[in-house]
Amino acid sequence: MKLKIIINYVIFLLLIVTVAFSLSKLVYVNKNYYESYLLKTIYNMKPNSIDVLVIGPSTSESGWNPLVAWKEYGITSLNYSFSNLPISIIKNVITDVLKKQSPKTILIDVNSLISYNYNKGFAKIYFFYYIFQQIPISVNKIKILSILTKYYELDLETFIYSILPVTATHENAFFEDIKPTGFCLAYIRKSYFQRKDLSFNISYPKISSYQENDIPLKYIEDLFDFCDNLDIPTIFISVPAPLFFAKPFNMIPMREKYDSFFSFLKEKNKDYINTNEYHTIRDLNLSYLDIDDNDHLNFWGSKKYTKYVSEIIKEKYNLEDKRNNPDYSFWNDVAEQYIMDVKNNFGVEISF
Repeated sequence: MKLKIIINYVIFLLLIVTVAFSLSKLVYVNKNYYESYLLKTIYNMKPNSIDVLVIGPSTSESGWNPLVAWKEYGITSLNYSFSNLPISIIKNVITDVLKKQSPKTILIDVNSLISYNYNKGFAKIYFFYYIFQQIPISVNKIKILSILTKYYELDLETFIYSILPVTATHENAFFEDIKPTGFCLAYIRKSYFQRKDLSFNISYPKISSYQENDIPLKYIEDLFDFCDNLDIPTIFISVPAPLFFAKPFNMIPMREKYDSFFSFLKEKNKDYINTNEYHTIRDLNLSYLDIDDNDHLNFWGSKKYTKYVSEIIKEKYNLEDKRNNPDYSFWNDVAEQYIMDVKNNFGVEISF
């Protein structure tokens, strides 16, 4: 009799879990946010078709535009970047992509390595509700959950909705997003296609957020060891920060963080591209017109940055120009659709 009761309880629990998983899937069918379509694209790309893998937080998410790299140089790339990407799982993100792709180089945005510039409350909710669900189930995904449980000091509530998002109660923060047509290969949010003017002012509270504690060295060394064991060259990159070129603020604390970290990379014999040096910002001719907000580039700024880095890596790794290769013709279709989506949804005409 007791055994029968236990069996009934187990069946009941399994039924609840099954229903919860099903409802969670329905939640995501109707969610309309950029990162969801981005990850679906990344995990559904043709195997071994990518030249460059870009990894980083939101600065590289809006900074590197794969369609600019394609239209200008015939370089195929994936931009696996999202807000507040924790350094502790960068190696897991790379591992996931390398299951299907064999890029010629990997670009890692140092903004995930320089400082704890995340809000633990928002960052963990953002990741588990918007990103984690899109990663295919695997041993690697379980490792990600295990790592971030410790990294974020994950509470039971967040742990539960990381597995069953239908249990989450917070609101969707990206309600203005559009649904990309077909493959989602480049950043597409309304503010990304707006130009600032001279009245734009970088707020001091935003600047001070960059002056937080340094990332523990153990995370950086762990990432270095991982990259050293790859057969793929890794370049540590920075994305031009509006904090350095939009207003004549005294940015000594942040400047010191960048300079110190790139000096550290040099000591460790790591390959890097620092675009926040004065002469580089000057050569890129960056201005207010290239700003999305306090710390991100808009579409026009990302064009300048992507072209600059593409020039370097194309020559360094002798990357093939695939624009006339019929096997990659869909990249042209995606680029044209991107232009149409921007015009139809935001009323902005862009070109590559």
